[in-house]
Amino acid sequence: MMPRIEILKGSKWGLLTAIRSYGVVGNANRAWQCRCDCGTVVRVSASALSRGKKKSCGCLKASSARARNLKHGMEGTPTYNTWAAMLQRCHNTRSSAYKLYGALGVSVCSRWATFNNFLLDMGIRPEGQTLDRINPFGNYEPENCRWATKSQQATNTRRHFFSTTWRLDHDGFVGPK
Repeated sequence: MMPRIEILKGSKWGLLTAIRSYGVVGNANRAWQCRCDCGTVVRVSASALSRGKKKSCGCLKASSARARNLKHGMEGTPTYNTWAAMLQRCHNTRSSAYKLYGALGVSVCSRWATFNNFLLDMGIRPEGQTLDRINPFGNYEPENCRWATKSQQATNTRRHFFSTTWRLDHDGFVGPK
């Protein structure tokens, strides 16, 4: 059993400072009115404070999320949108492109789960180009991706690959022509 931690008026818990006790509330748990460093006043259970489950009024979570999203400052740019679209077509079963990518086993390397890594490996998307997989059957990973023009991509499709390099029989693919 965890030892009881006494919460006193003026004691600090993360960004929260205990102002006054509300007494026993609900399931015999003491509640405290606390002022967050941002100025917001909230009511918090003593157990949430003492166990470290509540450290702010919620502003800490919001500022952490903003910081995560703004590390690169490229949200909404063509490069960021390309990265986000790549993840959608490979991982989101509701994406209209999923059936052509994720459902066929095309995946994104774990390194590119983070935009900063994608940016380091691929650089800024050149104007007039989009992300292309060199091997149309391969995954999205640094060794298999490049920025390419629409004409380059048009000659680098699965359909084009099959029609130019493989012969078919009634059972499926037999091998190279």
